[in-house]
Amino acid sequence: EGLGDLSMLNKINLHGCRRLRGLPDRLGDLTGLKELNLAECIDLQRLPERLGDLIGLKELNLSWCKWLEELPDGLGNLTGLKTLILQNCKGLIGLPERLW
Repeated sequence: EGLGDLSMLNKINLHGCRRLRGLPDRLGDLTGLKELNLAECIDLQRLPERLGDLIGLKELNLSWCKWLEELPDGLGNLTGLKTLILQNCKGLIGLPERLW
């Protein structure tokens, strides 16, 4: 619950948290976040819709998140996103239309 109080946080690295299945919706409160690394979170199944509220996000690494089937539509709101890594996301069915 206290995650939203970390407004000055600019990087979260959860690389290799293999049992992580999801993230809290309040992640969207971290508007200063620039980098989110979820690589090799192989059990990750969903991302919060509020991911699109991370207006400062520059890099999102989701490589090897093999159970992730979709990305939230709000991802298209991240106009400053420069790097999106989806390597070996074998369960990914498609990308949000607004991403293009």
